[in-house]
Amino acid sequence: MTLAIAPHREVMNVGGLQRSYWLGPAANPGAPLLIVLHGMGLNGLQMSEWTGLGNRGPGAGFVTVFPDACSEIWDDTGRGRVDESTTPVLSWLSSNRI
Repeated sequence: MTLAIAPHREVMNVGGLQRSYWLGPAANPGAPLLIVLHGMGLNGLQMSEWTGLGNRGPGAGFVTVFPDACSEIWDDTGRGRVDESTTPVLSWLSSNRI
């Protein structure tokens, strides 16, 4: 029986805002990164648990990360909805710091 290891929370500063994400258990060095965005009304930890990818991803050779949107909603329009007026989601995710 394999025990599930919960992702752990990390925080980083992007554009003056504290942004959080959940990082799955370590995979092999150099493993590809799988970024999993949650739906509206969820957060990164819930998405990890709901999909099971927090544990299954590393088992399949991926590093898995589950970012949290502010107020549980992403700016997928690029028009500065809710939390993204100063830090567009694509800028954050492509910051090479996750």
